[in-house]
Amino acid sequence: MPGQTKITTILLAAGGSTRMNGVDKIVAPLFGRPLLEYSLEQLAKSPSIDSIIVVAGETNAGAVSAIAMRAPTDKISAICTGGTRRQDSVRAGLDHVRDATHILVHDGARPLLDYPLVSRTVEAASTYDAAIAAVPVKDTIKMANDDMTVLQTVPRDRLWAVQTPQIFKADLLRTAHRTIDCDVTDDASMVEMLGHQVKLFMGSYENLKVTTPEDIAMAEAILRSRSKVVAQ
Repeated sequence: MPGQTKITTILLAAGGSTRMNGVDKIVAPLFGRPLLEYSLEQLAKSPSIDSIIVVAGETNAGAVSAIAMRAPTDKISAICTGGTRRQDSVRAGLDHVRDATHILVHDGARPLLDYPLVSRTVEAASTYDAAIAAVPVKDTIKMANDDMTVLQTVPRDRLWAVQTPQIFKADLLRTAHRTIDCDVTDDASMVEMLGHQVKLFMGSYENLKVTTPEDIAMAEAILRSRSKVVAQ
């Protein structure tokens, strides 16, 4: 049907785990399940997500493929291996995108993605060409020099901590990846470098990124709290 929205998700599972004491965070156990399973499950059950491309790393490709292949969904259209940088992994995923109008990018290291956040992401795509999940910064932010002397306190009233999911019109994201090759930390930065407007929508303070063993403990505490709410 003309004008129909088709969303493909690129689920990144190729990142390194340098602060996880040698444990690959993507397959680290979270209440006995591999961390990647959580976000994959939430994305798969959204009726608005048409297909999912899982991007593994060279060192965890076997484990990630096993997780993806046993997932109870038929939405996984490809499992591929990413590159050295985050953006290289997204590009690897883009090579497998077929007829999508929009591309949602999510970090597999954010296991606490929930259905409402996926829904807000999809809703943002109906209005904006580029939109990203973010939350207002709560802490006071200070800039410092190399010897850790404070240079200034940054007003936080306009500061947002950026998360994933991030969603883009497919052609816009492809153009960004063809045009920008400098190191970036997210896809929105590449779109910004094109001079294109990027909109924020409300993420979730629970949508943490697992980078240390302490984050696993925090994620388990949040999941435990959620299960208590459901049980009430």
